[in-house]
Amino acid sequence: MANLTSGSIQQIVNGEVTGLTPTLQVINVKKVQGAGADRFRLIISDGQYYAQCMLATQLNHLVSSNELQELCIVKLTNYVVNNVQGRRIVIGLAVEVVSGPVPKVGDPQNSSGGPAPAMPAQASNPPPAAQPQQRSNPYQQGSSNPYQQGSSNPYQQSSNPYGGGSSNSNPYGGNTNTNTNSNPYANTTSTGPVARENPNAQYQPIASLNPYQNRWTIKARVTKRSDIRRWSNARGEGHLASVDLLDAEGTEIRATMFKEDCDRLYERLQEGKVFSFSGGRLKVANKQYTSIKNDYEITFGSETVVEGPLDEAGIEQNKFSFVDIAALSPDAGMVDLIAVVKSAGELSTIISKKQGGKELQKRDLTLVDRSGAEVRLTVWGESALAQAQWEHSPVVAFKGLRASDYGGVSLSSLNSTVVMINPDLPEGHALHAWWTQQGGATQQTRSLSAAGPGGSRWVTKVQNRAQLGVIKDIPGIGAGEKPDYAEVKAMLSYMRHDNGPWYTSCPNDDCKKKMTEGFDQKWSCEKCNKQYDRCKHRYVLSTRFIEASGQDWVSAFNDEAEMILNKTADELQQLQSEGNDVAYEAAFAAANFQHFVAQLRIKQETYNDQARLKLSLIRLKPVDPVEESRMLLEAIDCFQ
Repeated sequence: MANLTSGSIQQIVNGEVTGLTPTLQVINVKKVQGAGADRFRLIISDGQYYAQCMLATQLNHLVSSNELQELCIVKLTNYVVNNVQGRRIVIGLAVEVVSGPVPKVGDPQNSSGGPAPAMPAQASNPPPAAQPQQRSNPYQQGSSNPYQQGSSNPYQQSSNPYGGGSSNSNPYGGNTNTNTNSNPYANTTSTGPVARENPNAQYQPIASLNPYQNRWTIKARVTKRSDIRRWSNARGEGHLASVDLLDAEGTEIRATMFKEDCDRLYERLQEGKVFSFSGGRLKVANKQYTSIKNDYEITFGSETVVEGPLDEAGIEQNKFSFVDIAALSPDAGMVDLIAVVKSAGELSTIISKKQGGKELQKRDLTLVDRSGAEVRLTVWGESALAQAQWEHSPVVAFKGLRASDYGGVSLSSLNSTVVMINPDLPEGHALHAWWTQQGGATQQTRSLSAAGPGGSRWVTKVQNRAQLGVIKDIPGIGAGEKPDYAEVKAMLSYMRHDNGPWYTSCPNDDCKKKMTEGFDQKWSCEKCNKQYDRCKHRYVLSTRFIEASGQDWVSAFNDEAEMILNKTADELQQLQSEGNDVAYEAAFAAANFQHFVAQLRIKQETYNDQARLKLSLIRLKPVDPVEESRMLLEAIDCFQ
């Protein structure tokens, strides 16, 4: 028979001791409305004293499932104590429900002085299972509010943030004489010190941080420091940077610093070094852009104090949650990966419209691991420029890559991505041995990505190809929110070209918007808000492909159409404008009856209230007889 831990409330609130966990009764449960996640405030009692306890959001399910109710018995296994408006508030980080509702134990007093909140008369008997979502709110304004000022209000001290109004009755003012003979928790005993908070402790775990703390100090390693990012908008200009922190318990959290605080702290916070951090605002984390598993993130401010570098003993260099390439999906979000760089594409440059026309460098890598699959990763900036580090098939650990559905499944690095070349990790050593000694370099792999121009080698297997004539018969294909993809081997049989298969495009390759010619013979681009002396013609070509199972129409755009016709749209338009019909027709005739391996994008689209399946080329290559023969032999071997 368990008993309440008598005297533990005052010991917790006063921070007198550490170590043990108290058994307590929950007198009241209240939902606190806020801008973020729902919060629940409890009144907890040891039979002698009571105090307020904010329940950590990760424990909300205990209330929503009715496991934690008023008058139930709980064990507080992990918590911290914070000062809020001059009052000591317990933050419950881990709670175990020992039993369901029982009669109220004792006549507990406010731990800061004053009478106890009395329970209703019917509370002398255990209530049935409560429905929190239907319970009337005892904190609404009116005569029944126990937090309003009045002679019966146990919280009427001047420091009470809930003060105000008047009270004629106390909802807890009913029968307070409980039948102790029928309550197994009535005979309370003291089991010694209980509080987790240690005022002499120098650091606390990152896992214990929450938005209700105003004093905390952690010791952590800077595992990643982002570049400084700058912004400019109608409200002004500024800059920011972030650091990822890891403590001795293996818990991570991201911290962001703005403007003056960024100037003050950025250079000091070197990657790989250990520091102590005190002060900062905690808020709910935006997990869309991070693989860090923490519900909160820190914003450093003027109150933030950083000390160090400190002794690094006991804190790992980094923490990873690796996944196999074969297990990747387009909606995987943020992932950690360790793989061999099978090949690296050429460096290329694009113009970012989102960053005001800034040039960005990118490079496509092909990654492979022991799961028998490979995937394309696009790296940016300094990582793209560092060609040497991707040569000779290194093993690389990545933390915080973003998965997407571009061309099947593909990955992209972010400003916050951690890259470790040939890491000293067990997974890294095993992967290196597989690649160099166990035949990994010659193993056939399944590609999850359709590589783009300048990207990695296109590797697929014959048995993974689709039949063009039956694609449309596959139930549900292309009907989802995201397109489907397939590879086919087929022959080009016809191209529509009577009216010129192109459009007049903006000459800016990063725009490609359709332009119109004005009366002044100037070409105007609404997107660029510029005028040009000339336009650029870009293909929109309707092609028909055929193979043994059937045929279908496939849309080909500029890059793929240029590969098919071996001429630019400007060149063919010039032939047409000059009236050189023979040369114009010859260009299309020469392209017919070529055999290609094509990657198709498949998406259902609606025209005039009728749904139809649209096939588009996203990449193609001429059939290589040697490679085709090799893959056919491999396919035959699978049946032996």
